[in-house]
Amino acid sequence: MMRFSRHDSPILLEVLGDLQRQHGANQLAYRAYMSAARNVKSKLAQTRYQLMAQNALDWTLVSWKQTKDVKITEAEIAKDFQEELADAEAWFEKVVADEKRWIAEGVAVDEKFNEKYREAKTVAITTDPDVERSRESYSPPAAWVPVFNWLVVIGILVAAIAFILILFAVRVYQASSNTSAEL
Repeated sequence: MMRFSRHDSPILLEVLGDLQRQHGANQLAYRAYMSAARNVKSKLAQTRYQLMAQNALDWTLVSWKQTKDVKITEAEIAKDFQEELADAEAWFEKVVADEKRWIAEGVAVDEKFNEKYREAKTVAITTDPDVERSRESYSPPAAWVPVFNWLVVIGILVAAIAFILILFAVRVYQASSNTSAEL
């Protein structure tokens, strides 16, 4: 969508921000919402996108301050965003120029694009062992699995018995209501 549609579409950027936020990528969501704010004409819409961007960062900024005592502000993130935006616009202009040249040359644009821009690059990734441990899913000890299974079975039985008792109580009440109505 970003390549073949309008990469600066506010609606597309808003959806991208929403998706990033759902996956915990709050700084990327901030950037998407701020890009949407830049590309919309309405002052009200700009304000709303800016608020969405700020809200995307609020939790992140609070959690950083509480857990790692990192001193970072929205102004610093906004400054980084402006620098990244300038780089992105220069890159996009380069892509557009390349695609126009390839079209003029009559070559397969997608193939040339993939050849030039989608090659796998080696990236050094470092991980924090504490973060990696927190990402591991918890699985209970094997001894707990049978206990859990029995608790589920007992819960279902209790619910079934409660349902039968409620039905019995309703029938008794209806029968007593009919008897008193006959008197």
